[in-house]
Amino acid sequence: MRTLFWITLIAISLLWAGCDPADDDDGDDDTSDDDTSDDDTGDDDTGDDDTGDDDTGDDDTGDDDTGDDDIVCDVTVPTDQPTVQDGITDAADGEVVCVEPGTYVENVDFLGKEIHLVALQGPSATILDGGGAGSVVDFHSQEGPDAILDGFTVTNGLSTQGNGAGIHVDDANPTLRNLIVESNEAMFGGGLSLERSAATCTNMVVRSNMAAVNGAGVFLGELSYPTLSNVLIEGNSADPSADTRGGGIFTTQATVVMSNVILRGNEAKYGGGMYTLQSDITMSNAAVVGNTVPAQGAGLEFAHDTVATLTNVLIAHNTGQYYGGGVHLMNQGELYPVMSHCNVYGNAPENYAGMPDPTGSDGNLSVDPVLLDTASKDPLAWDLHLDTSSPLIDAGDAAILDPDGSPSDIGAYGGPGAGGFDLDLDGYFQWWLPGAYDAGTSPGMDCDDADPSIHAGNGC
Repeated sequence: MRTLFWITLIAISLLWAGCDPADDDDGDDDTSDDDTSDDDTGDDDTGDDDTGDDDTGDDDTGDDDTGDDDIVCDVTVPTDQPTVQDGITDAADGEVVCVEPGTYVENVDFLGKEIHLVALQGPSATILDGGGAGSVVDFHSQEGPDAILDGFTVTNGLSTQGNGAGIHVDDANPTLRNLIVESNEAMFGGGLSLERSAATCTNMVVRSNMAAVNGAGVFLGELSYPTLSNVLIEGNSADPSADTRGGGIFTTQATVVMSNVILRGNEAKYGGGMYTLQSDITMSNAAVVGNTVPAQGAGLEFAHDTVATLTNVLIAHNTGQYYGGGVHLMNQGELYPVMSHCNVYGNAPENYAGMPDPTGSDGNLSVDPVLLDTASKDPLAWDLHLDTSSPLIDAGDAAILDPDGSPSDIGAYGGPGAGGFDLDLDGYFQWWLPGAYDAGTSPGMDCDDADPSIHAGNGC
C-alpha cells in the first residue's frame, strides 16, 4: 500500500510539472493556586521567478513551501516602519505585515487587529526578543483567528508574576503557526499561556521554557478551547524542587484537542509531560516520552474530574519516584481515561497508577515500541520515528489512516497528520514512514528536521 501510494504520487507530480498550472495557494484558572497546506511564509516573490528556491528538479512532494506563498506585503518592517510594533500600529484589519530578517528587541501587542504578522525568512532568521521585560507577544483584545503570528522565534520573555512570558493570550482566538517559542520564563506558562481562548496552534516548537509554578511549556487556563497539531513540546521545566505541575503542559478547566503532539524531556514535581485539572482532553497520535518527576505522574497526570480520551498514543520511558510513571489518576474515582490503541511501556515505577491497566483491551499494548534511535541518555536526542521492526506499525485504530491510506501507526508519526511536521521550519515536511529516511519512498521530504540548512535538494 505504501509503495503504491508513492509511485502514484510521483506520477501525478510529473504530470503537473509538465503543465505547470497557476498556483492559487489558494471557573478558576488557578493562577494563584498551586493545585493546580501550505503556509508559504517567508518570500513575497514580488517580481521573483523563485531564484534561490531549490525547486530545480524537485516535484515538491512533501514541501510545504514555507517562505514562498507569493504574499503581498502591505507593511514591511523595517523598510516602511522601524519596529514590529510600529508595523502593527500602522496596519489595518486584513492587511499583511511582513518582517525582514533580524532580531527585534521589543514586546509586541496585536492591539485587537485581524492582521497577518509574518517573518519573511522564518524563525531561524527572524527573532522577537522580549528583552526580559514582560511577554514577548500579547493578544488580549478579542483578536480572532485572522490575527496570525507566523514564522518567528519568540524568546527572552520574562513574566515572574504573571502568565505567558513567550506568548500571552487572554480573551482572544489567534492563529499561531510556524513558531519556535524558547527560553522564556513566567510564573505560569513560561512559553505559552492561553486563557478564555480557542487559539489554533500548528507546527510549533515550545522548548527550554521555565515556570515557577505550573505549565513550563504551555498553560491552558479557564474557558480555553485550543487545538494543537504537529507541536513539539520539549525540555521545559517547572522547578521540580517546588510544588509545581505540568512540565510540558498544564491545563485547568480547559477543553483541549491535540493531534501529532510530542511531549518529551519535560519536568515538574507532578505531571512531567502533562498535568490536567478539571479539563476535557482529546489526544490522538501523540508521543509522551522521557519526561521526569521526583513525585508522581511522570508522563501524564489526570486530576480532579478530568475527562480524557487517548487514541494511538505512545507513552514510554517516563520516570517518576512515586506512582504512575506512565499514567497517574489523582482523586478521579472511577472517571478513568478512555484509551484505545495506546502503547504504554517501560515507565517507572510502573505504567499505570490510580486506574485499572487497560493493556489487552481496545487495542491497547505494552510492548517495546522499537523507536528508530534511543541510544542517548538525553531524550531530547531521541528519534521518535518507528523502526521498521516496530510492533506499532499499522497497530493503531483501523478507522484512522496514515497519509498513504494504510492503517495508522501508533505514535506521533501516525494518522493523517503524520507528515505535517516541519519542526525546523525550513519549508519541508519531515519524513514520517517507519525506518531511516529514504529518498525513494519519501521524495521531497526532509531527512533532518532539526537543521533548516538540510532539506530535500540540499543534503537529503
